Amino acid sequence: MNRRGVTIVVHTDGEIRTRQYRIPLWGMRAGQGVALALLVVILLFLAFAGPITRSAARVPGLEAEVARLRSENTRVQELATALNRAESNYQQLRSMLGARAPDPAGARPELPRARAIAARAPGVAARFRPGPSVPTHWPLDDRGFVTRGQVS
Repeated sequence: MNRRGVTIVVHTDGEIRTRQYRIPLWGMRAGQGVALALLVVILLFLAFAGPITRSAARVPGLEAEVARLRSENTRVQELATALNRAESNYQQLRSMLGARAPDPAGARPELPRARAIAARAPGVAARFRPGPSVPTHWPLDDRGFVTRGQVS
């Protein structure tokens, strides 16, 4: 009974003698299956290890970024403290000068307003009507332009 198999012939350069290895067919098929399974395992390892390796390679850069952000955060805290101190000094200065602080709700306090004053020589009747009107005359009594301000 002749069993089927695979013969592997190895011939070394410069030698006359060759070596032959006989492997049963089922052994050859099992070796192919093991090689295929090993190839699948290697490919799965590379597929899953690739992103992990890439993430691991980014760690030093991310650690440097975190250190930079922490130093910036410390600087922001220092600036916030300085701003609070400056605002406190400003409020203290305002209270020393007698100024009131603005209303935080956004409501504006009523500011004092001056009444409109019409200056004229004594005994002269008013030339302007109260309220809006169409301009009909020049509002100055003297003609000309003041170019140098007041002259003493």
